[in-house]
Amino acid sequence: AALEQQTVHPLEQDSAHEHLNAPTAENLDTAALEQQAAHPIEQDSAHEQMTAPPDDDLDTAALEQQTVHPLEQDSAHEHLNAPTAENLDTAALEQQAAHPIEQDSAHEQMTAPPDDDLDTAALEQQT
Repeated sequence: AALEQQTVHPLEQDSAHEHLNAPTAENLDTAALEQQAAHPIEQDSAHEQMTAPPDDDLDTAALEQQTVHPLEQDSAHEHLNAPTAENLDTAALEQQAAHPIEQDSAHEQMTAPPDDDLDTAALEQQT
């Protein structure tokens, strides 16, 4: 087969090569992934389409937002984001993030060596 392929006209050889490398049902997904990897902008666009809410949800949300008074809108937003039993831990973490000084202090307490290690270190430093 190799000898026969060598004697084939170059254009026919290319055609045979393309036929051998044509995508099959098994590797169409792989080809699609490779194409996305080669086009980051298109990949981002596809990602946005996958994560975007459906159009009808956007229209409804936009209408509801327009008809609510701004103060009521803020109040509704706070109500939606009020901590629940499930996310109290998250709220605590966010509160730490809002107070870097307290966060640093808590971090120092967590990373501080136990008292017996400090005594040993002090004795070693004296000698």
